[in-house]
Amino acid sequence: MIATIHDTIENIALTEQLKAHGDKIKKDFKPIFELIPHINDLPHDYMACIKLKEAEHTIINRTYPVPRNIKRLSRP
Repeated sequence: MIATIHDTIENIALTEQLKAHGDKIKKDFKPIFELIPHINDLPHDYMACIKLKEAEHTIINRTYPVPRNIKRLSRP
């Protein structure tokens, strides 16, 4: 019981330290974490178009063997 209470207190202290550290990082690097001021003015009705050099070629993926013990673990 005492060990559980001790662990909980340590977790709370670490959480507070991480929050303070995170706040300091956000303050130090404020320009990075600020929202883009004109984000609502950016276009959002464009579709991306990727032109391939040789569109008729397909992408070929190589399959790699998987050990049996891992195959057994991944089955439902």
